[in-house]
Amino acid sequence: MVNKCVVTNCKTGYSTGPKKSTFHFPEESSLRERWIYFVNKKDWLPSKYSALCIDHFEDKFIKYGKRCTMKWDLQPVPTIHTDKKSSSSTLRVPKLPRKEPTLRYLGKDEFSDFQNIDKIISLNSLKEQHCPPGFTFKKLHDSVVFYKLCFDEISGIPTVFESITVNKDFNVSLSYKGYHISLPEWFSSGHNCKLTNCSMIENFPAHIRNKANAFNSILTELNEIRYYSP
Repeated sequence: MVNKCVVTNCKTGYSTGPKKSTFHFPEESSLRERWIYFVNKKDWLPSKYSALCIDHFEDKFIKYGKRCTMKWDLQPVPTIHTDKKSSSSTLRVPKLPRKEPTLRYLGKDEFSDFQNIDKIISLNSLKEQHCPPGFTFKKLHDSVVFYKLCFDEISGIPTVFESITVNKDFNVSLSYKGYHISLPEWFSSGHNCKLTNCSMIENFPAHIRNKANAFNSILTELNEIRYYSP
C-alpha cells in the first residue's frame, strides 16, 4: 500500500491508475483526525504507509514544482472526493466551497460534544493532556507553557529548546532556543491571534520546526559566505 491513495475508489498509486503525488498522514493528532474523517472508513486507522493523493486537496495547499509538496503551515484538510473529479478530462475542475469533513461525517450531537470539550473557557481548560509529543506542561500564575528541553552534551545542563506560551487573554507566543517565532498565518489571520480550542496546541510544533529550519539554513549560508570571503 506504499504511496497508494487510501480514499475509496481512488486509483492513484495502483497499477491501473495514474501516477500522482501522494502525502502521508500528518503527525499532529488534530489534523490527522480530520484526514481520517475524510477517508470515512469504519474502524479504520492509518498506518505509517497510508497516504492521500494530490487530487483530494485544494490548490492553495500544494506547492507545485518538480516534486509537489504540501504547505503544512496552512493546515491542509482534504475536501475533494473521488466522485467529484473528472477522470476523462485534464482540465482543473472549479472547486465549490464545501463543508469541512468533520461537519459532514460527524453526527450533530457528536460534533457538538467535541466542540464543547475542545473549547477553551479559561486557562484551566488547558491541561497536561494537551501537550504535543515530547513537550512538558507547566501552569504559571497567569499563563500556561508547553515546552521541550534539550541537554548540553558536555555540561548536561538543560535549556528550553521550543516553547508555546498561552497567557490569560489566550494570546500565544512561540519560541525556539530563546528566539521569538512569528505565529503561523492560519492562526493569526483566521483566529485573531487567540487560542480558542485546545486541539490547536498540537499544530504549533510543526510551524516552529519549519521556521527554525529556515533560520538555520540562513545562518549556514551566512557562515559559508563569511568563510569563503576574501
